Amino acid sequence: GANEVGQCGLPAKQPSEVATPNQVPALRNVSVRAVACGAAHVVAIDAAGQAYSWGAAQFGQLGRLDPPRTWSSPPGASVADSQPVVIPSLARLRIMRAACGFHHTLLVSEVNAKKQADQGRSLQDGSSGEEAIDESRV
Repeated sequence: GANEVGQCGLPAKQPSEVATPNQVPALRNVSVRAVACGAAHVVAIDAAGQAYSWGAAQFGQLGRLDPPRTWSSPPGASVADSQPVVIPSLARLRIMRAACGFHHTLLVSEVNAKKQADQGRSLQDGSSGEEAIDESRV
C-alpha cells in the first residue's frame, strides 16, 4: 500500500510503497485487536480498548487537536503523523470498534455499544426505547 504520509507506520515516503504487511514498529509491544484504514490514515484498537491513530491529519481524521488546528495546511507543510499515538480525548473510554472512510473516522465505545444493545431490546419489546438510555452515564 501507499506510504506517502506515513500511513504504514513508517516514515513518510520511506518507502513510498509497501508491498507486504509489516509490523508497525511503534506498536511492537501493543496487543492490537482491530485495525481500520482510511484513504491515508489508520486507527488501531488494542486489547484494553485504547485507540491509536496515524497518517494523514488535514481533515481531523486522527481525532487529535495536533496537528492541525486549521483545516488547510501551510504551503510546503506536511499535515500527517507516521507514529501511532493514543487518541488523548478517548483515553478514558474503552473503544470497541473502528471504521475509517476517505477523510473520517468512526469509533464506538463500550458505553455506546451497550446503549445500542439496550435500545434494540426495548424496541423489540414494543416500547419507544427512551427508557433504555441512561443519560447520566454519558
